[in-house]
Amino acid sequence: MASLAASLRDPAYVFHFLTPSFWSFLIGVVAAGSSLFFLALRADEQGEHFATSHNRDQINEAIRAMPEVVASPKRLADEANQGRNELIRQSHEKHARAQRAWARSQRYKVGWAASLTISALAFVLGYAWPLAQLSFFGAKLLP
Repeated sequence: MASLAASLRDPAYVFHFLTPSFWSFLIGVVAAGSSLFFLALRADEQGEHFATSHNRDQINEAIRAMPEVVASPKRLADEANQGRNELIRQSHEKHARAQRAWARSQRYKVGWAASLTISALAFVLGYAWPLAQLSFFGAKLLP
């Protein structure tokens, strides 16, 4: 479009006519770039989710391998189960961390989809605006 405007008799008029298209294309480029950013953030959060889930599963296997001690008085059982209880606490911590990472990845997925939608609409509108002006509203490229 810029080369078309520059090649016509009054380029300043045509550039002014095409200004909304240029702004629309700029929005499309920025939105396309932000979609890549959101996609990278989503991949990072998914990686954290899967790694933390795997670690949680490893801890859960270790917990299942340790028998729970039942004794009276309870203080003796608590002392004997101290290592197992620490693993259970770590498992709950890993689970919460994995859930937070998954929730963040879903938010980034929404941001990614919104950016792609905005980008596509901006490019289409940037191309359609001058066509609509010329075809339906009788605008002229030359004064």
